[in-house]
Amino acid sequence: MVRKRLLDVEEYERHKRKMNYPDDLDYILKEHVKILVDWINNERGPSRSLCQHLVQTLRRTKESVKLSEGQD
Repeated sequence: MVRKRLLDVEEYERHKRKMNYPDDLDYILKEHVKILVDWINNERGPSRSLCQHLVQTLRRTKESVKLSEGQD
């Protein structure tokens, strides 16, 4: 199996510390990277329902981050 690298891990970790990513965002990102790797390995793409799920998840996470930062 060929290893695939979707992002610079060190860069991500620096941004995570600098931007104080919450644990739930970190978990979501890492789980979705696993999905992307599976798609690459199996030459697949997202279904409509998965796209809708991802958009909803990202919206909730965005709101969560705003609330934790004290923004409106």
